[in-house]
Amino acid sequence: MSARRRSKKKVYRLERLGEFLPGTLVKEKIFIPTMPPGTASLWNRAVGPQIARQTEPLRLRGSVLYVTVSTPAWMQQLQYMNEEILEKVNSLEPAHRITKIRYSIGHVTPRAERPESFRDTLLDESRLKDRDRRLIAQHLSSIGDEDLREAIRRVMIREALTRYLRS
Repeated sequence: MSARRRSKKKVYRLERLGEFLPGTLVKEKIFIPTMPPGTASLWNRAVGPQIARQTEPLRLRGSVLYVTVSTPAWMQQLQYMNEEILEKVNSLEPAHRITKIRYSIGHVTPRAERPESFRDTLLDESRLKDRDRRLIAQHLSSIGDEDLREAIRRVMIREALTRYLRS
């Protein structure tokens, strides 16, 4: 009589994506250009809305910022303004000093036309209608806790202004 051999089931252990992805990408020689969070908004504040529409920061490698520019004319203009832009970027973010900006011509993703500080626009009470101001004041009058009242007031203002922006 022959004995049956039992097959051993392979046991899988779940891993977090952050544990195995970096090693796998290096092993497969896949390099993804990355930028620290906030670099795009830093660039937009430093150069202003007109230049920001024609450019897009691509990656930050060491102390060199790589920026894609839409046309050769914009690239030439930015090279003339390079020192001024470097000073502005470094004054806005002194923690990570950028020593050089490299420009290349390429596709720039179109941005929606939003104010420079869209979040501040959503909290601008002066844009509220009188009816909304009365309703907000009426609903907040019954809340005793000052911190809670302020938090709810900001949410109500943001909701009212978002409704206006959608319509």
